[in-house]
Parts: sequence; structure tokens; C-alpha cells
Amino acid sequence: MKEEPVINPIHNRVLLKDIKNLHDWEKGFDEGYPYYEEGDKERKAGNILGAIELFDKARYNGYNAPALYSSYAMAYRKLKDYDNEIAILDEAIERLKAEKSNNETRIMEFNERRVKALALKCK
Repeated sequence: MKEEPVINPIHNRVLLKDIKNLHDWEKGFDEGYPYYEEGDKERKAGNILGAIELFDKARYNGYNAPALYSSYAMAYRKLKDYDNEIAILDEAIERLKAEKSNNETRIMEFNERRVKALALKCK
């Protein structure tokens, strides 16, 4: 079995421990969702870097939803920034595993996307 390549993401995201509303999902949703929503519009319009900045703000304010991580991953894939795509997927998987709800399907989807990003990185 091959060794996994070194993942070296370069980004401006705050550490998980520094996220506002980290343990208050409702407040995180209220304060972060508008940034996510605007970021996704920007991503779809092709303003990928602007979208990532808005996703960073959504995340910082406590928005923690699979949709945010999917949009982040799509944005990084568009930039061919596989290191950041893998890193954000790792975070999504970690956060989903930490929740006490049934997230196996989402975790599997993020793992599959991670495998594809790794393959693209290794090309």
C-alpha cells in the first residue's frame, strides 16, 4: 500500500478551537449562515476566492453544516488546490464523527471525495 502524500494546506482559516459559537449550533447558524449563503452564490458565479473568504467567515461564526464543507471542497477543487480540499474534508469528517447523530452517509461521501482529491494531487 502506498504512503499518503504530505498534505500542506495554506489558508487563513482560524483553528477549530477559536471558532465563535463552537458549541452553540443555533447561534452559529444564525451568525454564520448568511456568509455561507452569499459565499455559495459567489462560488456559483465563478468568484471562487471571494466565496472561500465568505466560507471562512461562516465557519468562524460557528456555521457547521455539511453544505458548508461541500461548498468549500468544490471551491478548492475548482482552484485545483487539493491540499486545502483534503484538509477541509478532513475537518468535516472529524466534526461529523464528533456529533452524536447518524452521519455515516455524509462521512462516506466526504471520504470518497477525499480519495478523488488525493488521486488528483498525486497526478
